[in-house]
Amino acid sequence: MKQTDPQFKLRLPAELKARIDQAAADSHRSINAEIVARLAASFEPARESSAVREPVSLYGSYTSSAQLIGTLTEVQEQMAALQAQLRAAHEKEHGQALENSKKE
Repeated sequence: MKQTDPQFKLRLPAELKARIDQAAADSHRSINAEIVARLAASFEPARESSAVREPVSLYGSYTSSAQLIGTLTEVQEQMAALQAQLRAAHEKEHGQALENSKKE
């Protein structure tokens, strides 16, 4: 954009401003570039602009990267617990197979 492009003041609810700030940070754009990309995409109903789609698809409904990291951490912990359960079940099964083969 050029400095000669029209400018105007805009009032936003604080919550919406915070969401725009976060979206701009997540997509590595200025706040102005984020607003322009989203507004331009809203006029293209036949095709969704990747400028808007990419951050949304990456972060889904998360409002911050901290929320996303927290969720990923929870998933990692759940996976670790499942792996431990699988490992224990495998060792138990393998141990029983060894005992049975010793009896034969």
